Amino acid sequence: GPLIRVHPPAGAPAPALAHAIHHPFTPQVTLAGWQGTLRQPRSGPSLRVSLAWQVAAPPPADFKISARLLAADGALLAQTDDFPVHNTYPPSRWRGGEVVIDGYDLPLAAVPAGPVSLLILLYAPADGREIGRWQGEMGQMY
Repeated sequence: GPLIRVHPPAGAPAPALAHAIHHPFTPQVTLAGWQGTLRQPRSGPSLRVSLAWQVAAPPPADFKISARLLAADGALLAQTDDFPVHNTYPPSRWRGGEVVIDGYDLPLAAVPAGPVSLLILLYAPADGREIGRWQGEMGQMY
């Protein structure tokens, strides 16, 4: 199964990711950083997406995260949906002051030739209702 990294206690500084941002999804949860890393194992290329969530207070309900890679024309190139931290750390258990580092692997049919963007959606698992979204440009992947 996936390896889970245990981070320092609440209040510790967030690990540095390639892109620091401040995008509140809810009053309790802000996307504080992200990073995309192209991997090329024998099984085929994939994009490893790392997200840093700054927690002001525990969210009132759990949510799922959808990580999507989009072509310049908006076409969907890859997508994965899951609960945070490989379905092991539900948001309702997050603590105020904590930074949660989360990761998603998006398998790719091929490395995209043109510019791409990353779309992150939070949604309610019961009915698919969107809670919030953020989109960031990644440029060329190679």
